[in-house]
Amino acid sequence: KNLIKRYCKPDTKVRLVLTSKKIGEYFSVKDSIKTDMCAYVVYQFKCANCGVCYIGETTQQFIIRVNEHLHTDKNSAVYKHLHENESCMTSSDRESFSIIDRARTEFQLRIKEAFHIQKMQSILNKQVKSVNVQLVF
Repeated sequence: KNLIKRYCKPDTKVRLVLTSKKIGEYFSVKDSIKTDMCAYVVYQFKCANCGVCYIGETTQQFIIRVNEHLHTDKNSAVYKHLHENESCMTSSDRESFSIIDRARTEFQLRIKEAFHIQKMQSILNKQVKSVNVQLVF
């Protein structure tokens, strides 16, 4: 009060406002998610034998998509590559896959996948369709 009287005009009204902080503002209250359990990721497969790579995206858990590529998804370029080359099949496993990017939405995921495919010049990726996009600034 003394400081206000000394440095402010006499008709100045001051209100004291207190704000609280939530504990979550100081640290995360959530457990971190293991890499294998992450979803909405762009990933890379690099063959341990011949070095060819494939860039993919998934909205499901990363480890589920990896297992599909290795065992069940017969339409997958990775599955086809591994089953056509026995030495590639024996040398490649889950460790051949890595997450290279993350996204919050499916749209972001597809854009990021397209950029990574173009950047890495992935041999196993086959372009099925494309959409012309015009950036406006």
